[in-house]
Amino acid sequence: ILLAGPLADRYGRRRVIISGLCIFTAGSVLCAFAPTLHWLVAGRVVQAIGAAGGVTVARAIVSDVYHGDELARRLAMLTMVAMLGTTTSPLVGGILSQLIGWHGAFFVLSALGLIAATACTLLLPETGNADAADRSHAELWQQGRKVIGKPIFIGYVIQAGVIYAVFMAFIAIAPYVMQNVLGRPATDFGLWYMLLSAGYFFGNLYVSRNARNLSPERQMTAGLAIQAAAAVIGLAFVALGHWDPWFMFGPMLP
Repeated sequence: ILLAGPLADRYGRRRVIISGLCIFTAGSVLCAFAPTLHWLVAGRVVQAIGAAGGVTVARAIVSDVYHGDELARRLAMLTMVAMLGTTTSPLVGGILSQLIGWHGAFFVLSALGLIAATACTLLLPETGNADAADRSHAELWQQGRKVIGKPIFIGYVIQAGVIYAVFMAFIAIAPYVMQNVLGRPATDFGLWYMLLSAGYFFGNLYVSRNARNLSPERQMTAGLAIQAAAAVIGLAFVALGHWDPWFMFGPMLP
């Protein structure tokens, strides 16, 4: 992700996204034919390298086209659309694994990656600044250092990093707890995961409709306060020995 942004500034948004989708597709094929766990992990790394282009550059494209309050609104809408995929993917993945095995799920991802790469090749315009291609890597690095040197940027990075760390830790541990501790089938995690996605979806829906009325700082402060309170509630449930999925996923909703 750290490299995708500078590469998109230097070589263009369209080229990086299409290249990323091709790399993602190649990684999916590698996973589909993986004979061992080591090959599967390697394929997932390749997938991640390719996916970084879409995750990062899609937001850059929105920032090329929109500005100010409208930018915040459009970014929230983009996040809502992305959440449709992440909401259904655990459930769909669990069903595919049961029907055609985990190898088959990666064949499906390979096909989807190829379709997306073809669509971007045919339909996606270049929105980046044409002058960026003339900048040297040293100039891009200097601009990056200016951004990194801003305290408000560091604050945003820390805030986002902490939130994503908590979220990724939860979704990494929760499937194991659901299957091995609670004895639930693989598809159950996908169903409960939709509860998390619903909270994320409605939060972004609120931002998209109220971006002009509330400053980003006030929205971020309110969001952090809600998350902190929910984390304390979740910790209390665990400390009291409540292991029902409602007590696991409920506090993650806000």
